[in-house]
Amino acid sequence: MKTILMLAVVLLVVALIVGGCFVAGLVTITTPQTNITKAPMPRHEFVAEFGMTNLPISASNICYASASAGMGFAGARMYRFDAPADDCISYGQYLTGESSRSSDSNHQVNAQLQAISTPPQPISPQMRKAYGFEGVEWFDVETVRTGLEGRGPPTGLSCFWIDTERNRFYYYWTD
Repeated sequence: MKTILMLAVVLLVVALIVGGCFVAGLVTITTPQTNITKAPMPRHEFVAEFGMTNLPISASNICYASASAGMGFAGARMYRFDAPADDCISYGQYLTGESSRSSDSNHQVNAQLQAISTPPQPISPQMRKAYGFEGVEWFDVETVRTGLEGRGPPTGLSCFWIDTERNRFYYYWTD
């Protein structure tokens, strides 16, 4: 009887440990790991912190957010910067060129920038929540009235918008 009671206690302890590990793992899998700038950054600080060196030299007021979820198999990235409209357009053309070069026959990408005819849709609250971007207020792409839009790498999965009135570039990618 004493042996059975001892065995029951050991099994209960093991079940609690395994259950706790499962819950901790589930929280880790379902909670995105985010990296979000607290304030706009100058280009030199942004490059030092994030290593993205392909932004225009004139880029300023850079805001950045990235997330990985589901053990790193899912992710999202968004950023915004200010630069002269010509520099934003050149950067957009660079991205569409990179995207069309990385495309395969199943993912053809339009390498042309398109005029924005209606303001872009905001990133949905569900997508923001899924990637931990609920507090990212600076990604206000829905305020773009005049400008261009395009698709970027990888293989055209990203979207970007150029606000030619405010000289601002927006980039959004999720897998």
